[in-house]
Amino acid sequence: MSDRPFVPVVVVAFAMLVSLLLFGGGGASAAVPGTALPLTGFGDMVVDGANHHLFITGAPADGVVLVRNEDGSAAGSITGETDAGGMVLDGSTLYVARCGGQNLIDVFDTTTLTLTGSFTAHVGGTCALAEAGGRLWYSNSTDRQFGHLVSVSLDAGHTEVDSGVSLYQMRFATSPADPDWLVVTETQQSPPTVRVFDVTNPASIQQLAYGWSIGGDGLAISPDGGTLYTADLNNTYVLGAFTLPNLTEVGTYPMAGSGVAVSPNGGRIGVTGTTGNGPLGELYDTGDSTPVIDWALGASGDDAEPHGVAFNEDGSKLFALSAVPGIGSAPVLHVLPGDVLPAGSVTVTRSASPIVNGKAAKVTAHLATASSNTTLSIYRKLVTGGPAILVTTGTVNASGNLDVSVKPSADMTYWAVWAGDATHRSTTSAKVRINVRVQIHSPAQGGYATRSGIRLYHYTAKCSRAPHLGCPRFLAYASPLRPGGTLSFTLQARVSGTWRTLLTGAGVAGAGGKLHLTIFYRGSGVIGHRQRIHFSMRADAGHLGNTGPWTSFEVTR
Repeated sequence: MSDRPFVPVVVVAFAMLVSLLLFGGGGASAAVPGTALPLTGFGDMVVDGANHHLFITGAPADGVVLVRNEDGSAAGSITGETDAGGMVLDGSTLYVARCGGQNLIDVFDTTTLTLTGSFTAHVGGTCALAEAGGRLWYSNSTDRQFGHLVSVSLDAGHTEVDSGVSLYQMRFATSPADPDWLVVTETQQSPPTVRVFDVTNPASIQQLAYGWSIGGDGLAISPDGGTLYTADLNNTYVLGAFTLPNLTEVGTYPMAGSGVAVSPNGGRIGVTGTTGNGPLGELYDTGDSTPVIDWALGASGDDAEPHGVAFNEDGSKLFALSAVPGIGSAPVLHVLPGDVLPAGSVTVTRSASPIVNGKAAKVTAHLATASSNTTLSIYRKLVTGGPAILVTTGTVNASGNLDVSVKPSADMTYWAVWAGDATHRSTTSAKVRINVRVQIHSPAQGGYATRSGIRLYHYTAKCSRAPHLGCPRFLAYASPLRPGGTLSFTLQARVSGTWRTLLTGAGVAGAGGKLHLTIFYRGSGVIGHRQRIHFSMRADAGHLGNTGPWTSFEVTR
């Protein structure tokens, strides 16, 4: 045996192997009756929290402003309001736009429901009305299409000012948090648009932001003024959340609503829209794209009234309007719970994390709420994204637990869903994560025998020159396979009773996820030295890294 030093040289090649891993997997819908209103259409709806009233206008010919209690019952009406449409509530003052050539805004005291004044305002188009910058804003269109954005002052002079901005079938959103901002959407456009204006100077308003292919009849602004909720056609017809004033999208909700409202504390979003099964209402916790509850608001063929949804003053009720399509059909008022049933108590734990790929862990979902509904569903989702996949559905045991053994091949989150019961709403647990550590393999290739775990190779001069025949060879790969992943290695030799590192390096796994590595030598000094090699791989977005076991080998005569 010789102690002469030697320098191994590494040649890396790739072999092809294809491996495909496929990963993939709600709340109940409750029908809610409503009250048909004595109207032949729908104009606008505002909530008077101080007096616990709703004000609702109908079709132009209805000539009335209905007043309803918060339980939906009648509380009176304001008659003689031909062509009444858009409304604005400012404290105890209700402004009612009268369109269709009336060219008036009527003013009412909300406590006495009496008319206190009228002034000229050429409100047209959709007859929508909004207050911003201390003025009332509207379109002056006479044909419900393009018109100028116009405002009128609220002082005794009631001066009209034309901004010169021409838009199509306008609807508005405003926020007390930013009283000089006016959000304008062009409804019935294809696609609709949204603009944010600073209206401090009504004769020369400043556009702060523009959004294309977002908007529609449903607009709502969070109480803090920071977020606009409206339809996002760019993102497959969902409800989008956009920052104000710059309209950067920060979230989506799956309901493509024609009406949207935000609760007074900003914690809930109410959405109405029309589906193939009829009008639908949904309630979301802000920032959570899974609805807390959904409601059927009518039969197939019925519609949700555009912009016909609002919360009451404390968020405990959500008002929604639906209708049977057609001229002269009565809108239906639905009073929904804004604060729905309490959630149940559902948790999820896992027995171990991290685990090595191929090993099992136990996921346990626990229902701590006493209920006749003892069924839980466990879902999983890749940490790197993708759809939610149903793992199992089953009845909990006497301890309230549902167990399932899982073998994830990548970092995964798990959670449980309980459908709720008569006294609790559907509940989704917090998520737990199981990290998966790859396994590293490096079997020796070639050689003539294995003794005491050491792979043996005959010395050959052919190893020192290309194509390096008869050299020690190794096949390195991770489980699961990681095509394009970097495999680092350390090569050591036993010299004078001590393991000495001779070489370190790295190679990239090929398309099949495997790396062929050849160790070649330049002379017979290698003979009789026991050697070993191991490989490692760093963590990536979906796996923890790992280092494989040593693979021992020796070159003999």
